[in-house]
Amino acid sequence: MATKKIIYLIREDLRISDNAALFNAAKDGQILIVYIQDTNKAKPRGEAYNWWTYNSLISLNQVFQNKYNCNIHFYRGIAADILTKLCAENQIDQIYLNSAYDSDSIMLEKKIESISKKFHSTPHF
Repeated sequence: MATKKIIYLIREDLRISDNAALFNAAKDGQILIVYIQDTNKAKPRGEAYNWWTYNSLISLNQVFQNKYNCNIHFYRGIAADILTKLCAENQIDQIYLNSAYDSDSIMLEKKIESISKKFHSTPHF
């Protein structure tokens, strides 16, 4: 049986533990970890936010290298277009992501609904 190919899409949730989408992606198949700086957002992020996110993702990448033996693939552009292209080029079976509730995230989720699997992202204490 062929291994399922999955994109784990990093959005606002940078947790490693108690991360349902990441846990299930690693369990269900071969993962391609993707972060997209979406240029199609209604409200672009400021420089301080971008600096913090970039440095956090660099640190997170070290964890992914050690724990999953893979790297984060960074992209900048229109998220739906990038994901569509990545799916076609890499024969991706599904995109796993944690739920998000802002309008930009909801629009993206609708565009990739047929190929994505959402997980509840609220931490359980």
